[in-house]
Amino acid sequence: MSSPRSSSSLSAVERLAKLSTCVVADAMVELRMRCHLVGVEQAQGYDAPLGVSICGPALTVKLVPTTGARLGSNLDDYVSKARAGQVVVINAPDGCTKSVFGGMLATMSKMKGVAGVVTDGRVGDVRELCAMNFPAFSTGTSMFYYPGAVAEVNTPIVLAGRLVRHNDIIHGDMNGVIVIPAERAEEVATRAETLEDQDNQISQALYAGESLQRCLDRLRSPLET
Repeated sequence: MSSPRSSSSLSAVERLAKLSTCVVADAMVELRMRCHLVGVEQAQGYDAPLGVSICGPALTVKLVPTTGARLGSNLDDYVSKARAGQVVVINAPDGCTKSVFGGMLATMSKMKGVAGVVTDGRVGDVRELCAMNFPAFSTGTSMFYYPGAVAEVNTPIVLAGRLVRHNDIIHGDMNGVIVIPAERAEEVATRAETLEDQDNQISQALYAGESLQRCLDRLRSPLET
């Protein structure tokens, strides 16, 4: 069973970061919130998948196709706007099959203290990202780099069917990635902590031989409305 929390001294991001995306997602389902970035998963090839996780406010980036003089000219502009602890969230153009984030951008982001990257596009240079312990979540990988342009930074974007706004909380681990509206982060964290404590009690009861249904009836408290 988890030790008691002193959540009053922690921010919502710090509290959420201590929890699995599974229990946070369970809390959001109870709160009738859609959160899952379907199809966005930990980049294939990481050597230590159990240790790869991110939780931080979103820096949103919208990429668009371009040609001519602007070709790939401002793809690193958003990194200069990044703050330590943020998660870069990149909306790739529809149908993009090339990498929208790779080793050079990861190096720059790492130097700024960025927590990781999430995209509905692909990433490249996975070995480099893994070597620098820079978490990446994407829909796939590619060895070819996308030469598009940054159209918008820190404006609302749609990623995998979910609205992501500047400073919404992005939480990702080996189970997937979820987005938590910034204004409801405290509420979600509180409910998720309650669920985790209940889950720990249920696990102990199951090990003691109690049936799952009895455990749920006895230990799972309904959400107060």
